[in-house]
Amino acid sequence: MANKKSSEGKGAALAKRSKIDSMQRNMFIAVCLASIILGISVVGVIRLAKSIGFYNNVITERDKVIKGNTKIQNDLKLLKDNVANLVSNENLESVARSRDEECMSKSSQEIDNESYKNASIEVARTCSALRMIPDALPSSKNVEATMASMNQLLYWSNNRNGVNFESLSSNDGGSAGSQITSSVHVSTVRLSLKDEADKIHGALAEIENSVRNFDISSANISWKGGSITKGKLEFNATYSAYYSDTVSPMTYRRAVCAKADSKKCVAAGGNSVGDEYGQPKKANGQAVNQN
Repeated sequence: MANKKSSEGKGAALAKRSKIDSMQRNMFIAVCLASIILGISVVGVIRLAKSIGFYNNVITERDKVIKGNTKIQNDLKLLKDNVANLVSNENLESVARSRDEECMSKSSQEIDNESYKNASIEVARTCSALRMIPDALPSSKNVEATMASMNQLLYWSNNRNGVNFESLSSNDGGSAGSQITSSVHVSTVRLSLKDEADKIHGALAEIENSVRNFDISSANISWKGGSITKGKLEFNATYSAYYSDTVSPMTYRRAVCAKADSKKCVAAGGNSVGDEYGQPKKANGQAVNQN
């Protein structure tokens, strides 16, 4: 009887312990699941926060680019209106070259500012008053053309009688000229004249009245005899002529990284930020020019 009660007690204890172990196991599993869910939730919240921050940066930079594009469109409209005014500018036309028959036949197309076809642009550039602009300020360095212009001015001087010149040269060669502004440069021309004072004066007046600007940077005058008005003068001078850089559209690449210090982002040039109009800038505020 005692053994039977002892067996029943042990059985009850084992059953109780089994229930406790089962509860502990279930509790452990529940805690593990709760921990996993909490971990996933925390990671998800962090990732969501980063995604929200990234897309917020993208939207901010997109709005800047849109504002910049709007400004560019307004600038293009203003440029278009200015070009239309230059096409028919009487002051430019008064000093322009004589137009050939082909230009005269295309005169109706000259101020067609609504057309952006290459043919129409070429007509306006070569047949309208705009053709004076490349004469006044060429868009590239051309030493031979600069000396040819100076030679023509000397030939035209003194009512097409010209002037006697000893030499006309330039030591610029293929090197870039000195810089006046970020887009305007200087090309030098050396001139040596030997003639009567009146003829040299006439040549200088012709150069001064040239559409293309020639500025004397240095000059030396010498003569023999007792009077400058008698005999022949020797005039040696260095002139500065100007030309501009060729203008072309520029495109900018923007980079907005989710993680600025990631290898992929760094390899791509780093995370860039833009000014209020979307122009790319590095973190230190320097402009990034990419084309």
